[in-house]
Amino acid sequence: MNTTKLTLVSCYCYLSLLFTSDCINAQAELEESTKLTRVANDVAITLDGKISEDAWQLSEEITDFRLINQAPDEMVPASHRTTAFLLYNDVGLYIAFELRQPPSSLVKIHSAQDRGSSDRDFVTVALDTSGSGQYGNYFTLYLGGSKADGVLAPERSWIGNWDGVWYGHTAEDKGGWTAEIFIPWSILSLPKTQSERGLGLFLARKFARDDEYSGFPAIHNDAPRFLSDFAQVVVQNVRVKRQLSIFPFISSQLDTVTSTSQEHYGVDVFWRPVPHFQVTGSLQPDFGTVEADDVIINLSAFESFFPDRRLFFIEGREIFLPTRRAYGSLVPFHSRRIGDRPTPPQVNQDVELDLSRASYGTDLYGALKGTGQFKQFRYGILGAWEKDALFRAKTEHESFAVKSVGRDFGVFRVVYENTESARYGVGLLSAVSWDELLGDAYTHALDARFQSESGRIRTESQVLMTDIAHQEAGFAGFVDFRFRQSDALRHSWSVTHVDPKFDLSRTGFASRADRTSTEYSLSRVQYQTPRFREVYHSFAASGSWNSAGERTDAGFSLGASVRDRDQNAWSVSVSYKPSYVDDATAYRDSSFKTQPSAGASFAVATNSARRFTQTAWFSIRESRIQGKSNSLGFQLVYRPWESLTINWRLSKDSNDGHVLYRGNLDFIRYRSWSPTSNIAVQFFPSTRQRIRLDFQCRMIQAKAYEYLSLDETASNVRSRGFNVMDDSSDFSISRATFQLRYRWEIAPLSDLFVVYTRTGTLNTIIQNSVTKTLRETVNKRDTENVAIKFRWRTPLDY
Repeated sequence: MNTTKLTLVSCYCYLSLLFTSDCINAQAELEESTKLTRVANDVAITLDGKISEDAWQLSEEITDFRLINQAPDEMVPASHRTTAFLLYNDVGLYIAFELRQPPSSLVKIHSAQDRGSSDRDFVTVALDTSGSGQYGNYFTLYLGGSKADGVLAPERSWIGNWDGVWYGHTAEDKGGWTAEIFIPWSILSLPKTQSERGLGLFLARKFARDDEYSGFPAIHNDAPRFLSDFAQVVVQNVRVKRQLSIFPFISSQLDTVTSTSQEHYGVDVFWRPVPHFQVTGSLQPDFGTVEADDVIINLSAFESFFPDRRLFFIEGREIFLPTRRAYGSLVPFHSRRIGDRPTPPQVNQDVELDLSRASYGTDLYGALKGTGQFKQFRYGILGAWEKDALFRAKTEHESFAVKSVGRDFGVFRVVYENTESARYGVGLLSAVSWDELLGDAYTHALDARFQSESGRIRTESQVLMTDIAHQEAGFAGFVDFRFRQSDALRHSWSVTHVDPKFDLSRTGFASRADRTSTEYSLSRVQYQTPRFREVYHSFAASGSWNSAGERTDAGFSLGASVRDRDQNAWSVSVSYKPSYVDDATAYRDSSFKTQPSAGASFAVATNSARRFTQTAWFSIRESRIQGKSNSLGFQLVYRPWESLTINWRLSKDSNDGHVLYRGNLDFIRYRSWSPTSNIAVQFFPSTRQRIRLDFQCRMIQAKAYEYLSLDETASNVRSRGFNVMDDSSDFSISRATFQLRYRWEIAPLSDLFVVYTRTGTLNTIIQNSVTKTLRETVNKRDTENVAIKFRWRTPLDY
């Protein structure tokens, strides 16, 4: 606990010094703002992508688009002309683009919203809706009509978990292509203002054939400041409508394994009573099988992180993710815990409980979320209520159901941000899981961040506490520091402490507890060398120790990557790990010293803007005790035409130093091989209809090779014999998921889904070849169901 307190106090002392520095009180120079042209609310603009209406002639032309993905000191005008037009009224903002380029150079690829490669022709409109660099939204329209949108957070976080009702169309002509976009004010989060409203504006265009990315204003793609440096524009006397959208839905799911069906119906509500506050509610939500998780086989002592894919929880979640680490490594609130697998109820010894119900998630009564901002404060609150789960049980005389009481969840978040000159902010997050069976679990997190006026110095820090019933409180904290010495040279350094009692398993996610770690990295980037478009070098060093003072991980690595003028890329890296204490393989029951190990990897990828692209990689590493592992794989992407994409990824991992714990200080070294195959086929009958086929299969086959025992006096592992003849320790695990999805976007945020899903799992002793094992896995049905869901948006703006 002394180490914990020292770490937390150090974090706060460090942050206090930053916040009291003179640079924070510097006043920003106000930039000259441009007033946009206002048009009548009933302006005659037909959004067909052709820019044929006379109203566009009222707008001033924006033509100063400069290349922002080449050398920072050479942001020259783009090779092909781009002209942008902007108009507004009380309803929304109109943007048009005229994009000149040879028709033969057009790169058009259809994709689902917020998905697909960026190596195609597109335009982007980014808005700083706060007017002060605090938050905003972006809207991307690809040639052909596919769209992407999301939230912007300082300085350059593009968060694609938000979907708004906006409109965009493109058209091709003999001089290139054109685009028209309309963004209603009612979908944006806007601070409360008087008659004049300031916005930040950034416009961008991608010319994919020559990999030219140009923008207005000229903010380099790798500049330390982005959102803070948008062009300032002004709109006047805008009377924003209040947004109320109701989404009734109905769904049906047929389970062919159990020959049962289940119907769901409910309603989602989005209400924005004022421009700076929104309430989102879901009654009887159906978070069904619209999208499946990736296939993972985890044989480690640590939990795998699965991102949440449910629209209600991912939309607007950026307010509840206070730091960069909250996207995977240290997450104080992970919405995936809501609706997680139920806890089996306690029963008498003479009752046999069927635990199959604990293998899948829990339904919800409803969920409610509110987000908003007031001056320099932003806040969010979320609540969710699970239904009770029923477990089948039986005794010698009867069968009956036992109830597992559902959990309730609550989350509160508030953050204060100052964006004048230097940027700094402080935030608080509290999450709670009310659980009648296991007891309540609380998580509290206090975070802070600082960015210098130039953007070259950034820090981020957080302290966390978990308080769980029947457990002692646990603490964690970290500081991340990033320094850009020049446009080419960058440093980053981080320190993390997580004590052994820290537990986020009820409300969030943490990779592991009981560690104090540090990591330093140095990187250097060069643009437009005589032979390459971009050259990147990196060095990293890291170390981690447990509460006993034992080094539990360490490593050094060197890497380099290049991209040539044809947009092909190569990368190579080498790494070295000195000896450390492995306290995880035996699940903290015992620990042993590893051998020093080295590794290397190589990868190559061709230009992804072409119809046929290839990626290949190879890596090799010495194992922790003996032996070595290697990985070989490739990925092929073929687009025979704009509406069809075929993606195949195949890899195989081999390891003759795979060590697993048997208990009683005994281990087994395995020779294992693990093939993985992912196939995705995506077809668009039209821009609003999508058919997608996904097949994922992952397998691991392991044959016992050597018995090992731990010598406790020396903390070393020693051999007890090779060529294990008994195959009872051999194992094979294979998992497969097949999903076929059809989506018809009838109107913005109004959809019809038809989804077929089938999964299979096979756990056995090695008996068959890889091909036969795969065939048996596919034939074995764990789940098989067909789901149909219809959702309709009813706007009631007033």
